Amino acid sequence: MVGNMPDHRSREILPAAVFASLCFVWGSTWLAIKVGLSSLPPLTFAGLRFLVASGILLVYAMARRVELPADRFSWKIMSFLSITQIVLAFALAFWGEQYLTAGLTALLFATLPFFVAALAHFVIPGERLTVWKMAGMLVSFLGVTIIFWRELVITGNSFWGGLAVIASAASAGCANVVGKKYSETINPTINVVVQIGIGAVILSMAGITVERGLPITLNLESIFAILYLAVAGSAFGFVALYWLFTKMEVTKTSLFTFITPIVAVLLGWLFLGEKVDLNVALGGALILAGVILVNRSPMAG
Repeated sequence: MVGNMPDHRSREILPAAVFASLCFVWGSTWLAIKVGLSSLPPLTFAGLRFLVASGILLVYAMARRVELPADRFSWKIMSFLSITQIVLAFALAFWGEQYLTAGLTALLFATLPFFVAALAHFVIPGERLTVWKMAGMLVSFLGVTIIFWRELVITGNSFWGGLAVIASAASAGCANVVGKKYSETINPTINVVVQIGIGAVILSMAGITVERGLPITLNLESIFAILYLAVAGSAFGFVALYWLFTKMEVTKTSLFTFITPIVAVLLGWLFLGEKVDLNVALGGALILAGVILVNRSPMAG
């Protein structure tokens, strides 16, 4: 038993390290999205992001000689995930963030774990929604609210933008649960390659059709935003997410949406000189306390 301890610890440490990396990367993407939206229409921007990401992932999959699934059912699942995880989730999020502050966007997208927990309760065996899980998520959501309460301003346009971001969270939450359910049967890399490839084509075609005539500015800032979102936010982010589905409960994996706002605020303080006050400390403490409650919740039998 003693001889197995290092291996057991490594099996726990690696998922935790990947989860922390995912929180950092996706915590920084809201800022990159905001930068890109100042120069590019939302659907075109999202399409470019995933076109670049799909090219990178395709080369990676070919280098590793990952084979495509041969059965129709796997293709149906991957096609469903491409619509819910990529097309709907990002079209709605990119469109909605035009009319919202980054803080309000982060808060509304932080509803994702609630959708995940509710769906997982019925779809994933062994992931029942418990009182401790719900309490932990509510505490964390309160922490996000406290951090961004000064940015919670609703106007005519931000109301519809907010609904779009909540719908985005619901779509992504549905995809997370379905992705978790079939994570053991479809290779994570090829799953993401297919999802992002299909999503890139649909989003690009939608951008060409809907945003025809809108100004497109490819400057250093927008190009950096596209590349960062493609490489870190998409190629790494989604492969890491689907790998984590094989190692963690999907409800616990979805908690990244509570932690990413802390990362976003700290990055704004470090690189943009934004003020960090006591609200951030209090909200961050509540978020972490909520995450601990969810992770300590007993498994329902």
